Amino acid sequence: MMDKNLSERILWVTAVVVVVLGLVTAVRTFQEMRRQESEIRKYADFMRELSALAKRSARCESPVRAFAKLPNPHPQPLTELLRESLAGEQFRARDWEALSPRTIDGWIVKTRQVTLPKIELSKLAGFLAKVESLRPPWRMVACTIRAVSREGGNAYVTLTLEALDKMP
Repeated sequence: MMDKNLSERILWVTAVVVVVLGLVTAVRTFQEMRRQESEIRKYADFMRELSALAKRSARCESPVRAFAKLPNPHPQPLTELLRESLAGEQFRARDWEALSPRTIDGWIVKTRQVTLPKIELSKLAGFLAKVESLRPPWRMVACTIRAVSREGGNAYVTLTLEALDKMP
């Protein structure tokens, strides 16, 4: 039979080895947990950024979806609107289609510059209200007004207007 002291020593050595292995395993697990924690934090940050981008994209796409449902998803020609709204007024309209940025697939932003050499400002306000109320609307992105004379009411006006248009 085995000596009682020898079996106690074997048990103690085994216990020490198990405790040491347990400590080594705990330390390695803690290190791995810290490494994975930083990866999880990076992933969570990435998901927050992705969520913000998705919300911004949805905000940008919702008007396009609304315009796509219109019976005519093309803006009314600006020269036609100018002739109707400002009958008798002189104007020059310049297309900037080559410079128009692409938007969501199938859509383009039409940009037009309109010069009105002498216009009553009250007529201009009515024209702008009309074009911005259309569907899809023309939106004013820039406006320059210079007085024509010392008398009030008339001005030299340059407008830059944009409208979302469905590509053919």
